[in-house]
Amino acid sequence: MGRETIDAAILAHRGWVSRFKTGLEGINTEYFDLASTQDHHACDLAWWLRKDESREMLGPQAHEHIQAIHARFHQICGLLGEQLNQRTTGQIYQERLAELDSISKEIVRILLRARDAFF
Repeated sequence: MGRETIDAAILAHRGWVSRFKTGLEGINTEYFDLASTQDHHACDLAWWLRKDESREMLGPQAHEHIQAIHARFHQICGLLGEQLNQRTTGQIYQERLAELDSISKEIVRILLRARDAFF
């Protein structure tokens, strides 16, 4: 357990976001099931958040907060995927993309804060 653990969680989250966005844009050739993106238990960050070490590193309050916003993040991913599949990518789609970016940045901020405080 160390600084590398939180750095790995950040890297996993950023990588997932990047693959998701390129999937939305049709750039990504990797299979990325947009319908399954709403499952906030399926990504590598979620796997780490289920471990006791994440609660210890983040603290109970930050851990609870990141769990909640991470669930919202994946909910938005699912909605964006549905909108894309239905070809309804207007104003609401753009607003959801903006919210997704905002939540993603907050997730990373929480992790960085914990990393810097813990080490």
